[in-house]
Amino acid sequence: YLRGSHGSEDIYTDEIKKTLQQDFSKIDLLRIKDEKEDSFFHKLSMGDTLNFQALFENKPLANAKLHIELQSGWSKNLTTDENGIVSFKLIRDYFPDWNEFEKRYKQSFLITLTHNSNGTIYQLTYPADFYPNTNDYESYAYALILITLTMLIGGIIIYRFRKNRTKPFKQVNFDE
Repeated sequence: YLRGSHGSEDIYTDEIKKTLQQDFSKIDLLRIKDEKEDSFFHKLSMGDTLNFQALFENKPLANAKLHIELQSGWSKNLTTDENGIVSFKLIRDYFPDWNEFEKRYKQSFLITLTHNSNGTIYQLTYPADFYPNTNDYESYAYALILITLTMLIGGIIIYRFRKNRTKPFKQVNFDE
């Protein structure tokens, strides 16, 4: 269960973290956030490593089966460790032509947690979205700057070379 607000209260303080905790779900999947993810509105990107902890009756769920499926059809099956923790990296699954690249392209994925307890099957789904890594579109800007500088320096070199090759007109007077 997520609770958030817009404005200055979107930073996870210890007090806000306490209000986000709940204890009324039989099965749960908690995302363990990095230190850099201090905002409720942090965007996930291709290449990010995600860490989750599976809980059953508020205790770590060891050897739980997770199925991850991207919107594009790619999928992977994982199993939690003895602490109920599982990690995976969001793969880069967006390869457009350079002139069709969209930095706001949103890819969706779904994590399904399945657990069998005394003949009862519990299933939980966790949907989320991620975007292209900033390196993907920043590299286009760097390439454009590099090409522009190369052309500018090349133009200056050509101009200087041609200027040095031309000899100024000299008037020669013969006295006969």
